[in-house]
Amino acid sequence: MSYLEIIDGEGKMRRIKVIPVITVFLVALLTFLAVIGAYAWKDIGITETNAPQLGGKSKLIAKGILPSINQLPTGAGSGVDIDSNGNLFFLHRSGYGFNNNTLIEKDVVTVYSADAHETMSSWGAHYFKSPHGLTIDENDQVWITDIMLNKVYQFDAKGNLLRTFGQHYPFYMEACLKVRNLLKNLPCGQNKYTFARPTDVEVYPDGSFVVADGFRNSRIVKFDGEGNFQWEISKLGKMHGEFYLPHGLAKDRQGNIYVADRRNARIQAFNKQGQWIKTWSFPELGRPYGLDIGKDNFLYVVDAGDAYEFENGVERSQVLKLTLDGKIVDRYSGFGQSLGKIDLPHDIAVNDHGRVYIAEVKNNRVQFFEQQSH
Repeated sequence: MSYLEIIDGEGKMRRIKVIPVITVFLVALLTFLAVIGAYAWKDIGITETNAPQLGGKSKLIAKGILPSINQLPTGAGSGVDIDSNGNLFFLHRSGYGFNNNTLIEKDVVTVYSADAHETMSSWGAHYFKSPHGLTIDENDQVWITDIMLNKVYQFDAKGNLLRTFGQHYPFYMEACLKVRNLLKNLPCGQNKYTFARPTDVEVYPDGSFVVADGFRNSRIVKFDGEGNFQWEISKLGKMHGEFYLPHGLAKDRQGNIYVADRRNARIQAFNKQGQWIKTWSFPELGRPYGLDIGKDNFLYVVDAGDAYEFENGVERSQVLKLTLDGKIVDRYSGFGQSLGKIDLPHDIAVNDHGRVYIAEVKNNRVQFFEQQSH
C-alpha cells in the first residue's frame, strides 16, 4: 500500500491510501492534464455576426478616480455596485492576491457617498480570502462571493452578516474540477448547493437569487429566497446554454439574466425559468468580464482582453454600451494607469443618472465616467 499526497483547500497536506498502480496512473494523468490544460480550449472561437463598426468619439468622459488622495487605501478592484441612495460600494482585495488562502484581516468593502465620493465607511475584515463579486439588492443588502471559500455571503448595508450560502468544499474537489474541464462527465461528488469558485450574484425582488458558479462549475444556479434550489444550467461547452467561465451577471426589467460567458467570449441571456433566449458573440464585444443594465435600459459591459486567458494574450480594456437586442451604441477604450485609462476592468455599475463606475483589478481602484447627452 502506498499514499498519494494532496494539498487540501486550506493548504494542508493530506495522505490518501492508494494501490501503487493507481498512484502512478493518477500522477501521470494529472501531470498530463496540467501540461495540456492551458491549451485545451484555445480553439473556442468567436461566432462572427454583423455587429456595427462604430465611428466617431465615445460619449464617455472620465471624471475621477477612487480612492483619491487621503482616502482609505484599497487593493485589486473586484466588484462595484450602487445602493438606493446612490452610494457606491467598492469591493477590493485589500492588497491580498487572487489565490490568497488566509482570511483577509483588513476591510474589503469601501462605501463612498453618492455625489461627493467621500469615504462613508469600510467593512468586511476577517470574512474573506478572495472576494470576487458584489451585488446590492432592492433592500440595500449586499451580496458577495468568495472564490477561495466557495461561499456567497449576504450582509446588511452596514456590514453585518445575515446569511451564508454554500456547502463545505471537499478537499479533493479543486483537483477533480480542474480535470473535469477536460473530461466533461467526470463525477466530482458536488451537489447543487456546493459552489466551486463562484463569481457573481443577481437578486430578484422576491429574494430569490442566481449565482454564477464560474471558475470550476461552469454553471448558473437559482435559489429561492430561503436558499432552496430551483434550477441550474450546468454544462461546460460553447453551444447555446453552455458555459466556459460564467463571470458576471445582470438582470433586466423582465427578470431575464444576462451572463458574461468569459472564456467563450460572449454574452448569453436566459429567462427567469432558466431557458436560453439569445447569445451575442462578435469581435467588437471582446471578452466580457462584468455587466450592468442601467435605468436607461442599456447593457453596459467591460471587456478585459485576453491576457488572462492565453499565453501572450492581447491586453485590452474597453467599455461597451449595447441595446438589449445586441446593437453596440457606444464603445470606449484606453489602456493604462492615468485618468481615462483602464487596466483589467473587472466589474461595472451605472447609477440612475448614467454615471458609469468601473472596478479595475490592476489599477486597484474605481474610475467613474459621465455620459455626454449628445
